[in-house]
This record gives sequence, structure tokens and C-alpha cells, in this order.
Amino acid sequence: MLAAAQEPAIQAVVTDSAFAEASSLIREKSSVPGILLPECLLAAKLLYGIDYDQVRPVDVVAKIAPRPLLLIHGTADDLVPFENMLQLAAAARKGHDAHVQTWTLPGMAHVTGIVQDRSEYVQRIVTFFQKALN
Repeated sequence: MLAAAQEPAIQAVVTDSAFAEASSLIREKSSVPGILLPECLLAAKLLYGIDYDQVRPVDVVAKIAPRPLLLIHGTADDLVPFENMLQLAAAARKGHDAHVQTWTLPGMAHVTGIVQDRSEYVQRIVTFFQKALN
């Protein structure tokens, strides 16, 4: 999503279990002790140039419009909570002439849709791209 928001040559986007913004997810789900986490995030910024507070697809997803976007997410995702898809979809729909589709996978965990029903998963994505790129 971050790349598509900046690169108009990307004509359509499919995401599965995407996060809305990185820093709160890291703070919530990290196994690093809370007292050390700010230093680890600072080290990532200083050593690798990664500022996790700036990794916020929710802030730029609307820029993908009018290109089609498909968001896929399982309701039992314990790594990236399902609410992230709802946030991303709401933000994406604010884009001018937005074409946003969501596919909710009831009871499925993080990126398990392809494992649970590979045939339907592949067919839905192929169909999405066929419509989007024609």
C-alpha cells in the first residue's frame, strides 16, 4: 500500500492481513520488554533509517484511488487485529473515486485464508485482477 500510494504504475492492490500503522502494533505485540522497546525503535531508526512511527498505511491508502484495492483479513487474526482492515477500508474509501473491496474471512487467523481454501482464495484474487486490469 505504501508503494502503491507513491507509484501510479501499480494498477491494483491486494493485501492480506495488512496493518493500519506499525508502531502501535509493535508496542502491542512485541516480545521486547516495554522498558527496552523505545530504545529498540530508536536503534532501528538510527541504524537502518526505519521510523516505525511513520509506517502508517492508514494515512496514505486513500492515495491508491482510483485504482482498485482488495483488503483481505481473518476475524481471528491475533497478530494483526481484524480492526486494522476496517480502519484501512474506511481510510481508503476517502480517496477520490475509490474502488475498495473487502473480504472478511470468519474465524481465520493471520494469513490463513490461502491455506484454508486455496482454490477460492486464488480464484477471488485472479478475478479481482482480471477485472482491475482490463
